[in-house]
Amino acid sequence: MPQYQDFDISITHIMQVRQDFIIKGRPYIQLPPRNWNTLTYHLRGHGLFILNGQAHKITEGQIQFFRSGLLNRSEAIDESMHYIYINFETIDDSVFKALPLDFVNTVNDSEKYLADFQAALKFWNQQNPGHIIQCKEIIYRLLNNLIQEKFGGNVYTYKYRKIKKALIFMNNNLRNPDLTVTHAAEQCEMSVRSFNRIFHEVYHETPRNYLTRLRMDYAKELLHNASNSISDIAELTGFNSIYSFSRAFSRYTGIPPSKWSETSSV
Repeated sequence: MPQYQDFDISITHIMQVRQDFIIKGRPYIQLPPRNWNTLTYHLRGHGLFILNGQAHKITEGQIQFFRSGLLNRSEAIDESMHYIYINFETIDDSVFKALPLDFVNTVNDSEKYLADFQAALKFWNQQNPGHIIQCKEIIYRLLNNLIQEKFGGNVYTYKYRKIKKALIFMNNNLRNPDLTVTHAAEQCEMSVRSFNRIFHEVYHETPRNYLTRLRMDYAKELLHNASNSISDIAELTGFNSIYSFSRAFSRYTGIPPSKWSETSSV
C-alpha cells in the first residue's frame, strides 16, 4: 500500500454548483488560469481535456480533480458531454495541491459519488438555510472517499448497497410510464416503507422526488436538441401524453417545455 501524509483541508468558499454540458465543436477554454478548485462528475458523453498542454480523455462515471492555477481546454468527443461541477476555494492551496489524487479518477462505484454530486446540486439550487454547510460536508466526503479509494479503503455503506439495484432499475426504466416506487423497492426485496426510509438517508430526498428529477433533467437535455419533438420527449421520459408531461415539466421548472431552450442558460 502506498505511503502518504494526512491532509487538513479547510474550504473557505463555495463559488458554484452546476450541471452543464459542452457541445461538440464548441470547446470551453479556461483563461486566465483558474484561481479556484473544482470537482467534476461526468454524467454522459466522452470528452477530451487539454491540461497544461497534456491531453486527457474522460467518460461517464469518472471524476475530475482540478487544482487552482491550471489552464485547461475542454471539448466533447461525442455530440455532447454532460457533467456536474463544484467550484470552491480553500485556505491553503499548497496543501490542497498536495492531495494524492489524479486529474481523472476512475472509481469503483460511480453511483455513490453521483448521489453526492446530485445532493450538492440540489442543496445549492434550493438555497435553504444551512445549504453552504451541507455542500461543504459533501465536498469533504467526496475528497475523503476519493483518497480512501485510491489507497484501498472501502467507503461504501451497507445502506447504499441495499438500494443499488433500485437505482439502476429506475435509471434504466425512465421511459416506462408505469414505473413506481413499489417496483423499485421490489428490486431490493424491501417494503416500500423501508425502501423510502433508507433511500432518503442516502440520497437526502424521497425515491419519488428522485425519479421526477431524473426525468426532468433528462427532458431538459432533450429539449436543447431542436430535432426532438415535445411528443417524443414526453414518451422518452415516461409520460403517457404531451399534456401530462407539459404539466409536470412546468410544475417542476416554472417554465413550459416549449420555452425551456429559449430561456435556459444551461
